[in-house]
Order: sequence, then C-alpha cells, then structure tokens
Amino acid sequence: MTKRPGRPGGSGAKRAATRAWRRGHTPSPPTGRAIFPETNRAIAVEAIERHLCVQFTYAGYDRIVEVHAVGINASGQTALSGYQVGGKSQSGQLPGWRLFLLGKCAGMKVSGYKALAPRADYRRDSALFRTIIAAY
Repeated sequence: MTKRPGRPGGSGAKRAATRAWRRGHTPSPPTGRAIFPETNRAIAVEAIERHLCVQFTYAGYDRIVEVHAVGINASGQTALSGYQVGGKSQSGQLPGWRLFLLGKCAGMKVSGYKALAPRADYRRDSALFRTIIAAY
C-alpha cells in the first residue's frame, strides 16, 4: 500500500484542529498563538466588569491573572496590565505585575476565580498605555 501525498500547506490533522478551535471545541489554537486578539480584548474587559480572573497561555506558560487594565500601548498593540496570581512564568516570581500583549495570549477565558482587584499598589495613571479601553 502506498502513502498518498497530502495537500500542500500542512497536514490534514493540523487543518482539522484549526477548524475545531475556530468552532470553539478546543481551549487554545493548535499553533499556540492567539488568532483573534479582539476576542481576547472582549474577554479581558468582561473579566474586569465581573471582577473575575482570566486564564490563558502566554510564552508557553499557563497563567491566572487579575486584569486591572486593557489598553493600547505605545507600539499600538492591545495589551492588558494584570496581577498574575497563579500558573507559571518565565521569571518564576509569583504573584506579580505583568503586561501581556493580547495578540500573544492563547486560549483566554474568564475563570471562576474571584479577582481581588484593584490591588493596593495598582496605579491607573500608569504610563503603560496611550489609550485605556477598560480599567478599575
């Protein structure tokens, strides 16, 4: 039995996984990158409004974050400023303040964890954003 060549542009399994992810059947895109950063923005804003944390994968690490602000940074990218309370990080120092680019967050969802935001050391007037979309 001979093996039939696949279609150009990648494996059939990867295409099927991508289609399933777009229909909402898997928690994160198969490539590990967020395909729809505007969806992540809506989820982050919802988390602020409901005083809940978000969960997502960023730089290969699963994270649980209290969203404090969503905005446009100096480079024109949509980002969130948050206090990471769970999961892992490259630095290994938790909990702590982080800035996440929403276009790099995979599988973002509102979690069931109550956010203790705003934190006492939170500064809304921070120079992280040139435009604030939502904040405490």
